[in-house]
Amino acid sequence: PPGSLRVRGDLTFVSYSARTHELFLDALNLSYVDSLDCPDLTGLRTTEDVLAAHKAAGRHDPECWFVAGDSQGPVGVILLSKVLSRPAFEVVYMGVAPRARGQGVGDALLDKAMKQCVCRDATRLALAVDSANTPAVCFYARWGFNEIARRRAWIAARADAGGR
Repeated sequence: PPGSLRVRGDLTFVSYSARTHELFLDALNLSYVDSLDCPDLTGLRTTEDVLAAHKAAGRHDPECWFVAGDSQGPVGVILLSKVLSRPAFEVVYMGVAPRARGQGVGDALLDKAMKQCVCRDATRLALAVDSANTPAVCFYARWGFNEIARRRAWIAARADAGGR
């Protein structure tokens, strides 16, 4: 972890299950508010569809999906997936609610992810980030992540679908 780590000690973590499904939907929806993460994709799918797509990425293990919360409710979410071909995990999604941004929640979520890697003998943690999301790019660089590739996101919409 970086020297300027600000892991909040007041957070609790809840893993995914059928019982916590709605909590995960709420946490995801909160994290999307004013997000700089691929804003052109916002609203193209329901949160239920997004969650199903995340489950399909890699090898889904509900014990590697977490919602972080404080006394007021959910403040962040991180979804990890086992990479099938090597001892690695991928952050398939990480987001923080607007009221908690800049308050160490991201550090706490990524610290949780790193600890999951150690517990499961993974040697790498990978992720994708929108290069236009400068705060996220700086955050991950502070954690020691290095860019290894760039990709473009492509969207096709029907002409009668309101331009999106």
